[in-house]
Amino acid sequence: MRRKRTNSRLFYQFLLSHVLIFAIPFIILSSVVYYNAVVRFKSEIEASNVYKLNQVKNTFDLLARGLDNTASRISIDSELTPFVVKSGKYKEIEAVDELGKYKANNTIVDEVALYFHGDERLYTSSGINSFDTFAKRVYGFSDLDGIRLDEEMSRLQIPEIRRIQTTVTGSSQQQNVLMYLFPIPRNSQAPYGTVSFFIRESMLTDLVGPILGDFNGSVYILDSKDSILASRSHENDLTEQDAKQLLVSKTQDGIHDAKLGGEHYSLMQAKSKWTGWSYVIVMPTDQFLGRVLEMRTFVLLICGAVVAFGILIAVLLSTRQYRPIRNIADYVRTLQVWTHGNDNRRHNELDLIRDSVQATRDLMKRIDEQRPIVREQFFVRLILGLIKDEEETIAFLSRENLSLPEENCFVTVIPMDGSEYISTQNREELLRLLSEISMTDAVGYGVELIPDQSLAILISTGCNESCLRHVQEEIAGEIARLF
Repeated sequence: MRRKRTNSRLFYQFLLSHVLIFAIPFIILSSVVYYNAVVRFKSEIEASNVYKLNQVKNTFDLLARGLDNTASRISIDSELTPFVVKSGKYKEIEAVDELGKYKANNTIVDEVALYFHGDERLYTSSGINSFDTFAKRVYGFSDLDGIRLDEEMSRLQIPEIRRIQTTVTGSSQQQNVLMYLFPIPRNSQAPYGTVSFFIRESMLTDLVGPILGDFNGSVYILDSKDSILASRSHENDLTEQDAKQLLVSKTQDGIHDAKLGGEHYSLMQAKSKWTGWSYVIVMPTDQFLGRVLEMRTFVLLICGAVVAFGILIAVLLSTRQYRPIRNIADYVRTLQVWTHGNDNRRHNELDLIRDSVQATRDLMKRIDEQRPIVREQFFVRLILGLIKDEEETIAFLSRENLSLPEENCFVTVIPMDGSEYISTQNREELLRLLSEISMTDAVGYGVELIPDQSLAILISTGCNESCLRHVQEEIAGEIARLF
């Protein structure tokens, strides 16, 4: 069975290098794009909503200051002092008319009530009523009767605001009214009365409603004790009891994250330093940052597509660069099978090729060392007539960069006298001189004929038959001179 090819470490090195070349600039560029497209976009949305909330806070601060100023003017109004009001029926009617003027100057006020300590009646812009009549018939308070209303106004020392549930006259519909109480005179240690402003909750929620816009969520106005004064919801199932659990986690102004019932909410809060009231918007996080999440998803999809494309290109480039090296390494392995067997220990193709080149260099060096012997053996066989194939002769001469260009060749044999001793060193030097002899109009190659104890020189010359003998004698003289 053919062994399954696996990519080597070299391939993964190519792949890693290409991925790094792609990843480094991509990470830098994608970080910049993500920051500008998502982070800054989120910050701008959050800043825009906080700005709207601060605008609402400033509006309510102005309204609260207006009510405080109205209470101060009432406390110094000579027509509304206890002595003047209680001096007769006519003065009581004038007091009612005067309160009507103050009500007209405050558009958010539904009713103004004036109470003097020890009195059993309330002076309002619509008339004079007892506490029970005002609590039950005028407003229909569900959780406040005349006795408790009298007690709260009698003990008041500092401004307070509270939320009261009422029943709409002629129906069972419930609505909330805010009762904002100021002791008079203002900033006195011994107040003699109380001014109460009754504000329907819808008047406040109509002012904060537009801040939601198209978002689903709720807006809450809390007093300094974190009790809910008013609320407004838009397609949100969050109850006030659930909202109280979320609002417990708020600590300071800004945007906070909260979790309730497995759902994440974003809370935006702005607190007034003048009234101590808090203005809070609660929205589901995925809806509050819906556009941010869409932008982030889009950016991440683009980045994911670019990453996939980059990795694909890296794989293609790595494969293209690795394939030629792998082919060479596979060919080298096939050549080494007969020497190393089926040895797969080398997994680095570059090391394998380097070792093969080194082995080839060593082999060529050994061949060069054996070249004179091979060349000598060739000429010996050629002189003795053992080579019959002309193509073999031409191929060898071409491979060894030798040439016998002339048409006439002859052999000169120099017998060696056995009685005359020639040292090995001298013999090698003599063969070196005879291995390639260059002469005018001729070229010669010398070899040693060991069995005959003689030296032979193969000479190729370009002279014709008429001068061949003369050339032979001249070359013989030159050889004798070398000897």
